[in-house]
Amino acid sequence: VIDNDGGAIFDFLPQATGLAADAFERLFTTPHGLEIADVAASVPGVRVDVRRVAPGSAMATHRAAHAAVAAVFK
Repeated sequence: VIDNDGGAIFDFLPQATGLAADAFERLFTTPHGLEIADVAASVPGVRVDVRRVAPGSAMATHRAAHAAVAAVFK
């Protein structure tokens, strides 16, 4: 799980480039403050590998992770 503390999923939408950075952050960034590993541990049999990233680097991290996984399945 790429953990950016919430909101960076909206970086993938057109709004990410259509608004001023401060307006976009105010309207779309929604920090949840949760420990993802703790949430996953509450469900028996669930394991996760959590990678914390700064919200501004979530898109690049997502693309790199996607490419790495895709390479495994080629």
